[in-house]
Amino acid sequence: MTTTPRRLRLSAPSLAISLAVGLVGVLHAPAAADTTTTFGQSTKLYVGGRNNNVETTGGPLVLPNQGPASQYPSTLSVAHRGAITDVDVTLRGISHTHPDDLDVMLVGPGGQQVTLMSDAASSNDLVDANLTFSDSAGAGLPDQSAITQSEARPTDWSTDTDPFPAPAPTSDHTTSLAVFNGTDAAGTWRLYVLDDTGGDTGSIAGWSLSIDQDSTAYPSTVEVGGLPSLSDVDVRLDGLTSTYPDDLALLLVGPGGQQATLLAETGGQHVVDGVDLVLDDEAPGALPDETALASGTYQPASYFGGTVPFPDPAPVATGQTPLAAFDGTNPNGVWKLYAYDAASGDTVSIDGWSLDLAWSESQRPSGSVVIDGGAATTATPSVRLDLSASDPAPSSGLDQVRLSNDGTTFSAYQPYVTSAAWTLSAGDGVKTVYAQFRDKDGNESAVVSDTIALTSSAAPTDTSGPTATRTTPRAGARKVPVFTTVKVRASESLKAGSVTRRTVFLKGRGSANKVRAEVRYDARTRTVVLDPARALERRTTYTLTVTTGVRDVAGNAFDAKPGTPGPQALTLRFRTA
Repeated sequence: MTTTPRRLRLSAPSLAISLAVGLVGVLHAPAAADTTTTFGQSTKLYVGGRNNNVETTGGPLVLPNQGPASQYPSTLSVAHRGAITDVDVTLRGISHTHPDDLDVMLVGPGGQQVTLMSDAASSNDLVDANLTFSDSAGAGLPDQSAITQSEARPTDWSTDTDPFPAPAPTSDHTTSLAVFNGTDAAGTWRLYVLDDTGGDTGSIAGWSLSIDQDSTAYPSTVEVGGLPSLSDVDVRLDGLTSTYPDDLALLLVGPGGQQATLLAETGGQHVVDGVDLVLDDEAPGALPDETALASGTYQPASYFGGTVPFPDPAPVATGQTPLAAFDGTNPNGVWKLYAYDAASGDTVSIDGWSLDLAWSESQRPSGSVVIDGGAATTATPSVRLDLSASDPAPSSGLDQVRLSNDGTTFSAYQPYVTSAAWTLSAGDGVKTVYAQFRDKDGNESAVVSDTIALTSSAAPTDTSGPTATRTTPRAGARKVPVFTTVKVRASESLKAGSVTRRTVFLKGRGSANKVRAEVRYDARTRTVVLDPARALERRTTYTLTVTTGVRDVAGNAFDAKPGTPGPQALTLRFRTA
């Protein structure tokens, strides 16, 4: 069985907006809102076993004077997985003027085979007979006398190998349908019908299977990981189908052994098909006792007089229904759903089920703010802020950011973004911008800051381009590890947006293709970083190129050779070990 966790992934948008610069008093976080994470099980669950009655949809099987039937093999498909406990086969409308010539073999999806009949009933005609083969039948088919029964055990009176031609397997004369027990019912079943002697003809109008299967997944499980203590649990049941819901009982057991009876003896005798239920302590009403179940949200309910006798390995049920039994518990581990049908003869299935786990966390996010890509000065109070923050796991997700020019009076909290326009306070001098981040649970980060000098009244004109002050690896380096990160430290702050895979790239010798890599700019250290996605080739010369498309905050082009007229791109070669 495959457990498929479905977690809400919360991420911040990467776009530039202009945060309001109107300042208000210091704000306090609102009451934390719980985060809901869903973990689900999508494997269909059959409760109390399943009886598959599957019939062919094709035309009749016509038998020639001698040889295979017109459909050879005739096939049918079983869709639902499950270990077989019993198989019966029915042939409908059998007609033949010499049944002794009739050989019939059934082959299951796993290749197991049973000879249903061979060399039976001699020359006693069969006319439009219906015959069910079952291991529980009282007797097999007669050898010489006429077939009069409607049910028989598989029978093979032949003394040699029945000559089923390909694609049929060679007959091994197995005559017990128990050969299929324990195998998976799902797949294609094949019926090979043969007239082994000339002179007579016949036909079979159709055939069907009746397959009993074990209950699937008792218990059905969902594994949860990475969450703190719970504040609330809801359970979703998708596609509940039952011909007699009153017999169905469900028990949910958490990783710590806490339990709740989700439902027992609900819905009366009303057939339901594909009902979707949400079980929630806070729902306006409980599941109904005698009226039909309908899709919707309900409180769990049990109308069973006592504790439901769930079979082993289920724990003894307490009979308590509130899902509050799980509040405050550690949710991490395996959750178990025990589904029990108290009476036979019903078809009960659930397409899937899931847990909506609500929780809150108290861990503070962390973050940083960088002004104008890390520039030391600015000639204008209008600057760009690069914002970066993370929320430690288990994470409710980053939600908002607020900014300040003095660290005391902040803007209102606004949606978290990674880039924003900002206006510094008036007047030349060193300016500090403060930022604080908040996650969806209301947890606030520490206040972080960055500084820049505002020199609008006497701003020096920057006309020189940035150059490289240090590279890793060094130019001409040899035996460089294949797992290496290439770095170029700039002489001054760069425009972060100018550092891209178009302006900074790596190529292997003789290759026209760029090495696939992440390219980024670390404003704190003024370092261009190229991180290959996979190991470099061994004993290969590589060339790093930093083009003149890389710019400083004043817009000057990168210049690897300041003494040469015009900006020059940087080319750096090294060889791997």
